[in-house]
Amino acid sequence: RNIWAKKKKFFPLNTVGGRIQKLRHEMNLSRPDLYNSVYKNETSEFLSDSSKEKTVYNWESGKTELNYYTLCTLCKTLQCSSDYLLGLEECSNKNAQFIYHETGLSEDQQKNAGNFKNTTRWKRNDCNTR
Repeated sequence: RNIWAKKKKFFPLNTVGGRIQKLRHEMNLSRPDLYNSVYKNETSEFLSDSSKEKTVYNWESGKTELNYYTLCTLCKTLQCSSDYLLGLEECSNKNAQFIYHETGLSEDQQKNAGNFKNTTRWKRNDCNTR
């Protein structure tokens, strides 16, 4: 085991940065990849990957506040609502938020229910044959 290896830090999900980090991980994006997606055709070709890494780390850690443009572009890139990133909603999209309000199921619980439904083959008469 490398004692010099960087330890991954996870930020709280009740923060803007923690939510950015969670969604970035779910999309399997590195910090430089996320930076490039947010700032396509702008500054991304002039900065080193370590600078991009540091910028996104600063968003995730809360050291840097997002401006309006960055917030909007992050929401498009991460496919979430600004209300979710800002902590005003519990779910990352409006459909999941509606289901949460109606049922109390978190977004993760909704995904698990969808996975369960897709992996089981229930037939209408299964209950009557026993």
